Amino acid sequence: MDYLTLGSSDRDLLDRSKLRISGTVELLGSTTPFSRTEQHVTKVGVHAIDGPVRLTRVSTNTMYIGPGISIPGKVTLFAYRSLVVLPETFTIPGYPVHVAHLRSSMDWNERAVGMAYYDANNSSGVTVEGSLDSITISP
Repeated sequence: MDYLTLGSSDRDLLDRSKLRISGTVELLGSTTPFSRTEQHVTKVGVHAIDGPVRLTRVSTNTMYIGPGISIPGKVTLFAYRSLVVLPETFTIPGYPVHVAHLRSSMDWNERAVGMAYYDANNSSGVTVEGSLDSITISP
């Protein structure tokens, strides 16, 4: 995803969304490391409901890990006039795939200056001002 507007504004606030996943795959007696990004994801389908209160966008995708091994994913975006919520669901196939690191994030562009960032670790919010912020990253 690399485009997002909120409400009736035509201001695109999103630079891009990112996915980082790494781990190992055990095949034929050997362990092979893997590292994938959003560039390795194939979109299977997308469905959007755009209404007066919010936009709901559901996309299904597949990430190829190795020979015959893929990870299905489903991402549901809820975008309100002043709030973006992005819960994600990943089905990790288990053996022979071992996931060591998984990160999903969104990079806002300069048009997001003045917005506030909230999450479970930063409940009082952090104002976006276009420079590196100090936020609580661990629960």
